[in-house]
Amino acid sequence: MHSFQVIGLTRFSASTSALLSASSVRVAGSAASTGYPVELWPVALLRPSEAVDESAVQRLVLRIREQGVWTAPIPLDAASGWVMDGNHRLRAARALGLMRVPCVPFDHADPRVQVTDWKTGLPFEPQRLQALSASGALLPYKTTRHRFTPDLPVTAIALDVLQAGA
Repeated sequence: MHSFQVIGLTRFSASTSALLSASSVRVAGSAASTGYPVELWPVALLRPSEAVDESAVQRLVLRIREQGVWTAPIPLDAASGWVMDGNHRLRAARALGLMRVPCVPFDHADPRVQVTDWKTGLPFEPQRLQALSASGALLPYKTTRHRFTPDLPVTAIALDVLQAGA
């Protein structure tokens, strides 16, 4: 069974959910090989961190709808739901009417996460990111650049699974 948890009012493993069958969920580079857990979070709990390019969101919506699966988990701050990377994906999920999306929870101090300023390339301090997250600030488009080592896992989760309520 894949390393999945469905996040809602309570947590439960994928093995207890009929919605998460082997035919509807696949993870490449899952927790066993990358060390990253992939969890299904309610879209309502995710908080955007940066402004987005609306035309890019619309193109992403079309691509996801055409593929019929969600392939890229959204990395986020586990304590606040603040999106680290994937604000376009979050907007696309909302446009598609998804109730849940796969996420990889982190702490900004996690050594596997490197955050730099898009314009200068200088590092963002974890304390600064935590303060921004706590403030609820929406940063301008392309303010931060997140890199994850190792790379995030790839998923293939049927959209109907993500549209269903938890």
